[in-house]
Amino acid sequence: FKKNNYGKYLLALNVDWDAKLHFEKSIFKNMFELVDYTIEYFIQNSRKKLIIRSHPGEYLGNVPTYYSIDKYIKDKYGKLPSNIVLINSFAKINTYKAAKICDVAIVYSSKVSLEFACMGIPVICCGEAWIKNKKLTFDPKNKNEYFKLLNTNIIKIKKIQKRKKKKALQFAYFY
Repeated sequence: FKKNNYGKYLLALNVDWDAKLHFEKSIFKNMFELVDYTIEYFIQNSRKKLIIRSHPGEYLGNVPTYYSIDKYIKDKYGKLPSNIVLINSFAKINTYKAAKICDVAIVYSSKVSLEFACMGIPVICCGEAWIKNKKLTFDPKNKNEYFKLLNTNIIKIKKIQKRKKKKALQFAYFY
């Protein structure tokens, strides 16, 4: 993606069964609903860029997924618009390197949310995660708040996160 002032977002996903088992409470029915809502938002806001990163453990982990994000997205959307890129679980692209080129990370329920916050990357936490409600991430209470966060000025959200980085590092040390 070329640099622009509208922002680049990384949607870092779980393995589908992991997201279901550990966290029941969420503003989205499941991770797939988050994916749909997010893709639809970026289709409507084509100046913003979205990288969707499938979890590397979808097929490579101890318990492979039943229905991969890649297959789900291809079945539902076919070809994605040019402002949305899907990185499948077999890609050699490192999730952390992808995060570094993005302005904001969106997670469902993953420990990577803590790692991103420690890197100084603003995190929108849409499911339940260990870091949620610690004032280290942006935690929408409903879909409308999620929409507002996606519409927040990138410069503003980065300034807020800059103040949170030290606390994120302290929490990581404690955790």
